[in-house]
Amino acid sequence: MPTRSFRRGAGAAIRSWIGLGLALVFPLCLSIAPATAQTTKPGVRIYLVDVEGGAATLMVTPAGQSILVDTGWPGERDADRIVHAMQATGVHRIDYLIITHFHIDHIGGLKALAAKVPIGQVLDHGLLPGPVPSDIDARLYADYVSLTKGKRRTARPGESLPLKQLAGTPHVSLHIVSEDRKVRSLADAPSNPLCKDLTQQPYDSSDNGNSVAMVLQYGKFRYFDGGDTTWDVEGTLVCPKDEIGRVSLYQVDHHGMDISNNPVLIKTLAPKAAIENNGAHKAGMPAAYHHVREVLPARDIFQIHRNMATSAADNTIPVNIANPGAQDLGKGFHVIVSRDGKSFKIVNERTGEVRTYQS
Repeated sequence: MPTRSFRRGAGAAIRSWIGLGLALVFPLCLSIAPATAQTTKPGVRIYLVDVEGGAATLMVTPAGQSILVDTGWPGERDADRIVHAMQATGVHRIDYLIITHFHIDHIGGLKALAAKVPIGQVLDHGLLPGPVPSDIDARLYADYVSLTKGKRRTARPGESLPLKQLAGTPHVSLHIVSEDRKVRSLADAPSNPLCKDLTQQPYDSSDNGNSVAMVLQYGKFRYFDGGDTTWDVEGTLVCPKDEIGRVSLYQVDHHGMDISNNPVLIKTLAPKAAIENNGAHKAGMPAAYHHVREVLPARDIFQIHRNMATSAADNTIPVNIANPGAQDLGKGFHVIVSRDGKSFKIVNERTGEVRTYQS
């Protein structure tokens, strides 16, 4: 079972760099403390930025490389929130941008972000082979093709990003486990006994199912981000063979939609904690929440927003919610993995509360 620790009260926050044992105090009104970037680097840092039910996840390696998964909605708001997270970690460019799929809440912020910071290589599930389907905004897609020309390529299941390694720290890797409904096939992947409980849903033909899914690993710490991967593809990731293995942290698929979050996937991943990047009025659906609850107690489930349309029983405990009301607070979560990769902390940017887990 994971170990857990709480720190409460104004000014309570992290300076959790392993081996230093120092404390850093910052006002709780700040979503991320700028001084974080000035400390000795820890292990991996992950920032789940509040983009109001879209997606934008920033990962920073011990060597200082940055990986951004998706860019949120169109306009300046989400781009500014991503830049703020970058400033907090001391990075000034995006080395890798992974676009899980081409829906508005995932590619919308790219134009504004590209005007603010340099962006290196871009990976996606492949450009559209024909006319733009109705679930994709044609103008935004045209902007995406133009903005990424000469720097984008298609991600391939089974590939790993060529990340830089920092001497004296565990190996860090990011593996692509699926894209465009194709799943990597590991020769030594074990058969999964949980597949006997696998159920089917109607086929989802939208771009959600084409999402790029990935696993970030740093020592014993493993983090799964599946974008908006849907029920059927989730099933192929773990059945008939488990192509992923257990993880430390699960980013709840598809903002907590019920056409995703296949129970067999979640039970196979067996995470120590889960974070849902939903909106106050988008996703965070009761069925998806309760599928996660089959594996985790509420105290280990975190939501960027409370779902304002559902009951308290269909949301996690209030202390684990970054934005508990309908107002736009812009708070998210950040995850700090210890330098040895053996533990990680989840920080609620609204309250400064810290939860610690063993990897």
